[in-house]
Amino acid sequence: MSGGEQGRRRRGMAVRIIAASALATLAAWVWIKVQAYHDFRRDLTSYRGIRLGDTMEEIEYALGYPPFVLDAPAYDAEMGGYSMRVYQTDNKDPQNLMPASMKVQDFLGWQYQQDSHRIDVTFDATKKQVSGIGCYANGPAQQCPSIFGIDSNSSEDDVLASLGKADAYKYEGPSKSYRYDAIGLEVSMEKRRVYMVEKTPPQGSGARWFFSHRLLSLP
Repeated sequence: MSGGEQGRRRRGMAVRIIAASALATLAAWVWIKVQAYHDFRRDLTSYRGIRLGDTMEEIEYALGYPPFVLDAPAYDAEMGGYSMRVYQTDNKDPQNLMPASMKVQDFLGWQYQQDSHRIDVTFDATKKQVSGIGCYANGPAQQCPSIFGIDSNSSEDDVLASLGKADAYKYEGPSKSYRYDAIGLEVSMEKRRVYMVEKTPPQGSGARWFFSHRLLSLP
């Protein structure tokens, strides 16, 4: 075999190796993005195993009888703003007993205290279906599960790197929150660290958000 033929074979083998490597890299990239889209679709409409639009019966089945319920917002002159009274449903706290004439289905806010966080479920007034799913972590030892790659261990920089510029933000005392309309997410922070997330119905184009924040992002 001549030296020229050997050189061509080596070059051909090198090309095949490079092509195979490129195809493997592309396949891995596609797999990562498919998984990212699956996670995105899940997070767009659900959190903590609860789906937006679930009924009260479905929530009670999934999480159990709510230990706490929230009354409608009422103006508190001493606080100078609106607040919601929390009732305990097990009758163990005489000062915060749920009125005897009412049942948990009469309240649009339910709370569940978990080992590592608190889950807040909000229902719309018309159909009494889930319109909001919140998670509150009271301290570094408590953790809210991840949604869109954000959890209660995330820093403000993590939020901006993962979710991009917010549609709106606000300050309330020592707290700052970002709102992302296209994915229906509000993230609240103190001392630049996430302590609460709330999932609500998305507004606008979730597909466009995925394209710009997940499909085109590295890897």
